[in-house]
Amino acid sequence: MHEQFQQVRARISDEMLEAAFAAFYDYLTGSEHFRGYFTSQEQIDRLIQAQKESFKKALTLSEEDFARHYYDLGVLHVRIGVAYEDVLAGLTVIRDRLNDYHVMPPEWLYAWFEEIERHLAQGYFDCQLREYVDSVRQLHHSLDLLVLEDAESDYLTRPLDWFEEVAHRWLKGERNLGSKVIQSAEQCPLHGLIETMPMRGPQRAALHHLHREQHRVALGLDHFLAEGNAMLATFMLSRLYAISMAMFNQMMAAEAEVVVEQMKHDPLTGLLTRHDLELTFTRVKRDCVRLHRGLGVIMADIDHFKRINDTFGHPAGDAVLKAVAAELRRHLRDRDVAIRYGGEEFLLLISSIERENLCEVAERIRTGVERLKIVFEGEVIDPRMSLGVLHVPVDAIREAPEALVGRADALLYEAKRNGRNRVMCGVFGSDTSDADQAEAGRTSG
Repeated sequence: MHEQFQQVRARISDEMLEAAFAAFYDYLTGSEHFRGYFTSQEQIDRLIQAQKESFKKALTLSEEDFARHYYDLGVLHVRIGVAYEDVLAGLTVIRDRLNDYHVMPPEWLYAWFEEIERHLAQGYFDCQLREYVDSVRQLHHSLDLLVLEDAESDYLTRPLDWFEEVAHRWLKGERNLGSKVIQSAEQCPLHGLIETMPMRGPQRAALHHLHREQHRVALGLDHFLAEGNAMLATFMLSRLYAISMAMFNQMMAAEAEVVVEQMKHDPLTGLLTRHDLELTFTRVKRDCVRLHRGLGVIMADIDHFKRINDTFGHPAGDAVLKAVAAELRRHLRDRDVAIRYGGEEFLLLISSIERENLCEVAERIRTGVERLKIVFEGEVIDPRMSLGVLHVPVDAIREAPEALVGRADALLYEAKRNGRNRVMCGVFGSDTSDADQAEAGRTSG
């Protein structure tokens, strides 16, 4: 083979090389992707001469130096951001233009360019692999600083950790890693972790699919490296990295959903918080419009809660809040919403309900809280609750949440002023509360 390359070198003239590189730059300037790199024909002419001389120099190199020359050229193209497939396309133009001269058997020329592509590919592969490993390390550093400060979240980077471990072995020259290191997705510890992650079924299935693909691509890549086929390994490397990053992104997205849900729920009572209150209102209002029934807005407050804290202590107060929250949930349907609005105050959104039924629900809640006997460290606490109950007819359903909550809060204040442990009902748009319904509650003894 080396003797054939010597003959190839002897039969290629300066004119042939200039014509080949001219065709190469015609190809580049004909592409919008590359056209912006060039400012004038004079610049292109200088590049043609420079590349011709570089190519001629390569023709005189020993096999070892020839391999190093094109390996380094592959590394250079990675660093300046030229894709391997673009380099191959350019080499194809040069090879085909030289072949047009018919000065040598085509198989000699093709074999020579295959050697060039092989050494370029090895340079591309090694440099690209190092860059991918560096990017994983940088990502780890950023996450350590910004997000993942506890060991419990380390599992989120497992797809990248696995990629980095395999990549290090490849960089050290290790091959045939299949059964020892890469294995199958089902043998990988990440398989079990995916099963325990808090995510929806379709998310989990998609992540399992990516995980299996990660191992399949890695096994194929490792096979091509063992066969000395750096070209196919290079093409597969970018795919493996993209899959690993996609897995990481999906796991981070699932974790972010959990964090957001945790932000939406009060850690003590498990009820929703005021986070995204407008969005919560929108969802409940949509049900009301669809069923053409009114909306119930209830502001509820534990009576004399400060007295409970002062008498029994804040842990006792927390126990009362948890018990009352559980009682509230007991009286609500799946489509209703209970929110810890602040301190001992709760906001309830009752979906698609008539006015009379709404006040009955509120009275059942008041009675249910009144019947609670909360035992804390040997002491029995009997909480009471006042409720401001606002019915919003369908034709007023689009009113701003702030206006609705404000009106329900005013009814709650009226219930407090009239003796506490009381339900005070009203209709949005009416200036006064419904007197008959106001009497449904009773003043605590």
